[in-house]
Amino acid sequence: MFGTDINEEAANETRDLIIKEGGECVVHRCNMTVADEVRSAVDACVQLFGRIDILINNCGCSEGGGMGVMRDYRMLADATMRKSALIATCLTHSAIVTIRRSHQPL
Repeated sequence: MFGTDINEEAANETRDLIIKEGGECVVHRCNMTVADEVRSAVDACVQLFGRIDILINNCGCSEGGGMGVMRDYRMLADATMRKSALIATCLTHSAIVTIRRSHQPL
């Protein structure tokens, strides 16, 4: 497994749990809202594993301290949805060409 997180400490903690349970995991620090960082993560994954077989976008975000703190819930929902859509688009765009290329007959 190749995982990414903006928080390197959290990524390493997740990696360690996966390895402790007998799995394999490599992590890469990445801000999923920055296209160059996403491309770098995709490239690092392909460099290490040779291809991408499955892409799971489990990236989320929140703004302004969460629902218990914010007064303008519409603003929180709008910002969260915009950022989530940006993340999904950026990741999919960066990975889809690589995935397609990985599954072409030789």
